[in-house]
Amino acid sequence: MSKTYTVRDLLLAVIDGQAIHQSAFARPAEVAYYEQRSTAFQDTFGMHFTKEELSPGRDTRLWDRLFQAAITSYLSIKTPFSEFLEMPRSYQLLGEAFAQSFAERTDALREVHLDFLVALCERWYGEKARRAVTSSDLLRCGFDDRGPAPDILD
Repeated sequence: MSKTYTVRDLLLAVIDGQAIHQSAFARPAEVAYYEQRSTAFQDTFGMHFTKEELSPGRDTRLWDRLFQAAITSYLSIKTPFSEFLEMPRSYQLLGEAFAQSFAERTDALREVHLDFLVALCERWYGEKARRAVTSSDLLRCGFDDRGPAPDILD
């Protein structure tokens, strides 16, 4: 069954492609998967986010800085408990008391970042950023979305 993707999915693929390089646990196969996915999405949409490919002849400095800053900010969103695997029970209970609130707010903040990135892409790319692509389109660019994504915690 063919899925349909929007620029939001493209942006998540690009974010995942950058995030995998920040993971201390990523294996080469996982890095390759997320890089291939990011590249295929960019190729399929015809929207590339390197300075060289953004738009020859246009001043891309501000757009590129905003784009990279938004992705860096998105990737930095976490809670005070994000860096802990275990802790004393009394602190676990404190974390559990705030878990729902933290989850809702971090999810909302990620959504705002994605909304901003979509608007930024629409401003730069116009109609390209408003179209949808399918699984078949991705497959033509070398990425098969039918299989599960590798789990870096596996």
